[in-house]
Amino acid sequence: MQTTRPYYEDPAVFQVNRSTAHSPWGAYASREAALRGERLSSDSVCLLNGTWRFQWFPDPESVDPFFAQPAFDDSGWREATVPGNWQRQFDDVDKPIYTNVIYPFPTDPPRVPADNPTGCYRRTFDIPGAWAGREIYVSFESVDSALYLWVNGRFVGYSQDSRLPAMFRLTDVVRGGTNTLAAKVLRYCDGAYLEDQDYWHLSGIQRDVVLFSKPDVHLYDWKVETIFDPGFKDATLRLRALLNTNTGASLEGYRVEAMLYDRDGVPLWGAPTAADVRSATHGYQPLGSEKGAAFFDVPVHQPEHWTAETPYLYTLGITLIGPDGTASDFESCRVGFRQLDIQDGVLLLNGKRLVVRGVDRHEHDPDTARVISEDRMREEIALMKRLNFNAVRTSHYPDCTRWYELCDEYGIYVVDETNVETHGLGSELTNHPDWSGAYLERAKNLALRDKNHPCVIAWSLGNESFCGPHHAAMKAWLRFYDETRFVQYESGFPGPEVTDILCPMYPELEWVKQHLSDPKDQRPMICCEYAYARGNSTGDVWKFWDMVERFPRFQGGFVWDWSDKAFRMTDAEGREFFGYGGDFGEAVTDPSPSMCDNGVVSPDLIPHPGAWELKHVQSPIQITVPAVPGFHYPTPGRAVFAGELIIRNRHLALGLSGFRFDWVLLANGHAIASGALKSIGTLPGQQQTVPLELPQPEELQPGAEHLLTVTAAYRDETPWCPAGHVVVREQFEIPWRVPPAPSAPVDVGAVSVTETASAVTFAAGSVSAVLSPVSGLLSSLSVAGRELLASPLGPCLFRPPTEIDTASSVDRGWAKMWRDAGLDDLSTELCSLSQVGCEGGQPVAVTELISRNPDGDVCFQTRIRCGLRSDGELLVEVRVVSSPWLPPLPRVGVTMGLTPTCAAMSWYGRGPHESYCDRKRSAHIGQYRATVSELFHGFIVPCETGGIEDLRWAALRDEEGNGLMVIGDGHMHFGVLPYPVAAVDRAGHTNELPLEQGVYVHLDAAHAGMGGDDGWTRNTHPEYRVEPGTFEYEFRLRPLRPGDDPGRLYQG
Repeated sequence: MQTTRPYYEDPAVFQVNRSTAHSPWGAYASREAALRGERLSSDSVCLLNGTWRFQWFPDPESVDPFFAQPAFDDSGWREATVPGNWQRQFDDVDKPIYTNVIYPFPTDPPRVPADNPTGCYRRTFDIPGAWAGREIYVSFESVDSALYLWVNGRFVGYSQDSRLPAMFRLTDVVRGGTNTLAAKVLRYCDGAYLEDQDYWHLSGIQRDVVLFSKPDVHLYDWKVETIFDPGFKDATLRLRALLNTNTGASLEGYRVEAMLYDRDGVPLWGAPTAADVRSATHGYQPLGSEKGAAFFDVPVHQPEHWTAETPYLYTLGITLIGPDGTASDFESCRVGFRQLDIQDGVLLLNGKRLVVRGVDRHEHDPDTARVISEDRMREEIALMKRLNFNAVRTSHYPDCTRWYELCDEYGIYVVDETNVETHGLGSELTNHPDWSGAYLERAKNLALRDKNHPCVIAWSLGNESFCGPHHAAMKAWLRFYDETRFVQYESGFPGPEVTDILCPMYPELEWVKQHLSDPKDQRPMICCEYAYARGNSTGDVWKFWDMVERFPRFQGGFVWDWSDKAFRMTDAEGREFFGYGGDFGEAVTDPSPSMCDNGVVSPDLIPHPGAWELKHVQSPIQITVPAVPGFHYPTPGRAVFAGELIIRNRHLALGLSGFRFDWVLLANGHAIASGALKSIGTLPGQQQTVPLELPQPEELQPGAEHLLTVTAAYRDETPWCPAGHVVVREQFEIPWRVPPAPSAPVDVGAVSVTETASAVTFAAGSVSAVLSPVSGLLSSLSVAGRELLASPLGPCLFRPPTEIDTASSVDRGWAKMWRDAGLDDLSTELCSLSQVGCEGGQPVAVTELISRNPDGDVCFQTRIRCGLRSDGELLVEVRVVSSPWLPPLPRVGVTMGLTPTCAAMSWYGRGPHESYCDRKRSAHIGQYRATVSELFHGFIVPCETGGIEDLRWAALRDEEGNGLMVIGDGHMHFGVLPYPVAAVDRAGHTNELPLEQGVYVHLDAAHAGMGGDDGWTRNTHPEYRVEPGTFEYEFRLRPLRPGDDPGRLYQG
């Protein structure tokens, strides 16, 4: 191919001598080996992974022109591991770069910078003697971003598209014995303009390198489709097998045989189905009309259906038979019988409405970057399914082949995305004719490789590339080639000529309602991105899933995104942390450098707290109660059990007979009865009303709170979860109420008050409470001389901003408003400390405070009333008035530091994980235990965490059992951190937190929600904002001694 430009700057050149894309080869030696389906284990396959010689150059011009020659001396080169990314293997030559929208280099398409880091690789390999006379190919499964290839000093070819295989025929350039392979990899090429994904920009040979040997006439590709009859009972298996020969050999007399086997290896047909090879002159023929093809349409009686819930896989063995009757080539394909349709605006799988509980996923490992081991892939899929995800969008490029095979096996729906994103250039390239071929080639090669995976339900045309004629051409080709899947694309609000469904990003739910009611556009709607899971996020997601239940055409979406995309690092002191944009000394990074950290789970696959909320709201099993007409609900917003449960099965194909439904009756968080629901076998898409008679105690405890918790769990283990794995847990209030017992009378004489110039001291027995006349704050609380406080009880009106608070568009975040108002730097001054003495028979001190920002503006007026009872319990009443000019507030409350030894916590409130007002449906009322450090979730950028909604009581104790109990009103927001708010706020990474941990307790009248509809606006919903106003609440502090039972003390 002649061109005046270098290949890497010519948009018309995206490959030279690259073989046509095809289904992944096994190149098996026998039918039996093909049936086992262990790709890459055949004697006709040689994996070239491992240690290669490597040298980095600052640009392509600096590369020695003779480096590809076998005699070239590479003894001074480094050793690199293939697959790998050189920026993570050698930190002294090049840097990883994270960007979201901006390109990592100055844009001037199709030209790339002259300073273009280049990596050269060399290794030798031997050709087995058994391969003599056979065709030999090499496949580079993924190279970023451009590959030049030589073998034995002869130029073989060129390729770009960093996420799909580049296969080259080597038959004419290899020789017996040792061969030398040399590759030159450029960091940037014109193809990089199509790869502006929100991710790390890395380089190298990043997936397997594989040698294949095939006979001269061989099975090159095969396409399998399954078509059901109208009743979805019987089906037709359609096979189109393509042959290839590079020597012009005659295909006359060749035939292809096929046999379908069930999962136990039992053949479904009495004998193989055979078809003669004939010319493939009709339809799409990627190899050219001179090649051969065999066609099959075979009926299959009542096959098992493939779904994410029932991922039944058959194996199709495909054998090439030569003119002499000898089997010469063997391949196989896993087959899942499933069919997608769109009817009346609803996407159907096997005739049933499909609900997508999806998550967007980048290929990322915190240690090996884009090199993902099979063990990690399996761990990711198992965790996804345990969190009730059933789908993945391969954002924003094709993944490695093994990922799709595992999704077939475990049951994960896949939206397979083309490697196209031009976010930083807008629509420039999709409207430029020079780039039409590159766009189409990427879509074609994606489909040609992945067409046979039942898990792949849709082709995506890319991401954030705006919209133009190239996208329309991509869609037209995909629908011509493959009628069994839908095509989706989001950017530019495209019509049906580009996308079969509506797949918006981060839509407001009112917008969703409006578009679903548009009579002119009745396409299904599945959000390609929603619920921006950056940092402590994913509030309000229950509203999204309520909409999915209410509107049949609204069929779910994909959370952005799966895991934080950060790298494991160690600082000079040996402290481990995760690094993000800007942490590698790179010259370019994103304006919001930690925007790569927006995962449901951490880089090492630890679920963030919001993961539990997502699991809950998208559960395929719902447990609810019927509304009781005329019944008075004791607690507004709480579901009340009145004798019946409703079990809804939202699975597509799975009945509920394989699940246990257990219940527990709680009184003040203690189990007093338990049992199991019987005969739950609800069919998919159906619901069942189940009566349940609870054993009411003969004598109810005064003031006790009774709750019913019902759990749905797997009876047996599965490939991805153990027996007993909980799918969903729900809780209901029981309307059994007995008024609390009257409080014990206070012995006024047992409390003394002493006032000096340095302290106001209340004392009751061994309990002493001291207020400072200088600050007016409770500065000491001790029992028998043992101090409990490490810092005073005083106002706290700021929280360490989450990354949703901060927002990627900083000017639009809550945090900027809070900082502009000075909430992060308030100074509190004492106005008065008064009424020391007896009020209503109880000694009370009243502190009046004013909090000002650095400009001297009054932001808050706080009154704290403290009264000590004779039993040593301190009653605290708080009233906060905020200035009306303030923005919505992060929190309104007080804080105190306890002695660091009081780090073991138990509580009665929501748990076991943290909860906030807009993210608490998955956290149920109960008694729980944890340490303060365990409650502090280690987000990559430290922020607000450890909150507990609806606190009844909390106890913090040392190892001996001494400590402090906080008693709330059941509606208070409680929080505890091992660090001061300011220290968490200052830290940009976890290793920047103080080495010394403490116990910092927060007692809030109101605390703002987490938000997370997106990551760049102030999106906390209005009902979960803390608007300026007047706030009043109270709580009690009770010192604890060894042996004290907080639960009994709470009951009085």
